Amino acid sequence: MPSNEPAPGPVAGSPPVLRPMPSSPSITLPSSGHGEYEFSYSDNATILDLGSKMSFVGIFMLGIGLFFFGTEIVRWVQTRILEVGTLFLSLLFMVVGIWTHRAGREFLAVARTEGNDVTHLMSALSNLRRFYTLLYLIFFVALIFAVIELGAHTLYGTKQQPVGAIRPRVEAPKKSAATPPPTTEAPPSAPGRDDQR
Repeated sequence: MPSNEPAPGPVAGSPPVLRPMPSSPSITLPSSGHGEYEFSYSDNATILDLGSKMSFVGIFMLGIGLFFFGTEIVRWVQTRILEVGTLFLSLLFMVVGIWTHRAGREFLAVARTEGNDVTHLMSALSNLRRFYTLLYLIFFVALIFAVIELGAHTLYGTKQQPVGAIRPRVEAPKKSAATPPPTTEAPPSAPGRDDQR
């Protein structure tokens, strides 16, 4: 028996009921039945552009890192002076370049393939996560050292010391018994001056 009472509405003061939003029209399920989302043509164009630029930047960063690493090794072979800071930065450029290139390749695969968009997207995000985790750790450690340096500077002042160079110890050559001691005699005077007087 139906009731003539109105359906219960929202009670005054209660929070509104949230309903899920409809899915985005640019994401559709593939017809192949793999269960992964497929991006639309315009989404793929954006992802393709991003992937190609990231791939290029990654290769370029890797090239810069290799160039500075090779330059530093050649300099060390010639002078036996190793700049630790330059070596560290070149290795950092190489690692970041590799991860950026890999993420770019995965973004390209998202745009160029069908049925595996989410898999490629997650792989790209995994490479980016590695990159930003490394940067996070470097910045965190640098911040700790900066606070320690600031505290030491405030408490003890500064001392002027070269930073970043590892120089090999150079010992003075030993004198051998075969070399005669230096003479203390005055050198002969130039001819002609005494003769003119």
